[in-house]
Amino acid sequence: MAHFLITGANGHLGRRLIPTLLPQHKVTAVVRSARAAAQLEEFKNDIQLAQVSYTDASGLKALMHEVDCVVHLVGIIKATAEADRKSTRLNSSHLVISYAVFCLKKK
Repeated sequence: MAHFLITGANGHLGRRLIPTLLPQHKVTAVVRSARAAAQLEEFKNDIQLAQVSYTDASGLKALMHEVDCVVHLVGIIKATAEADRKSTRLNSSHLVISYAVFCLKKK
């Protein structure tokens, strides 16, 4: 049984990926808000749900130590200006990928 961490788990792809992984695998679904978490209500008894900002380096790093595989599905992160959206998405992707590589190498 592998342990998957899915960022953007409440999105279109994440909500379809979760049932394909369960029950054969453990799933940690990462979302940014309570509103996003509510979109995963149907899976609440079968997954671990983590609410963390995708720019929270220590929060992401802590989650990655527990998993075997990271599926990064963050799409659009709301921001006021186009430049802010691109910067936030790029920075969050960089954090997720960096910590995934760091943590998975240690296993």
